[in-house]
Amino acid sequence: MLQAILRALSAPEPARLPDPDARLALAALLVRVAKTDGLYSAEEVEHIDRVLMARHGIGPFEVAKLRSEAESL
Repeated sequence: MLQAILRALSAPEPARLPDPDARLALAALLVRVAKTDGLYSAEEVEHIDRVLMARHGIGPFEVAKLRSEAESL
């Protein structure tokens, strides 16, 4: 299921979200979905990071900060 969501979100030329709250909401949703089975693997983290970088056009340091904030919600 997570793979299907990630594929849909990483489609070519996704629309950019201008609102920082929307960025955090997407990151939090991806983290929550990844954790639903009780396992939060490094592979899932990498997928989330790639989706957020592609979706928002941000670098690895920014995406790590965003994901970290999302993980704390």
